[in-house]
Amino acid sequence: MARADAIRGADHRDTLDARRAHALWLAEAGDPATARELFAALIPDLAKPRIRRNTT
Repeated sequence: MARADAIRGADHRDTLDARRAHALWLAEAGDPATARELFAALIPDLAKPRIRRNTT
């Protein structure tokens, strides 16, 4: 996750999606406790308002 943070920023949609995928993978791999911690840390970041930028 450090690489995604460094490249796109901690609040970038791709970084948040990578964090979600990582937590999901851990849950499926048999580590639900760590997955829960990661999901719990992710929720406040997903709840932050986002500014949509017009790229056109």
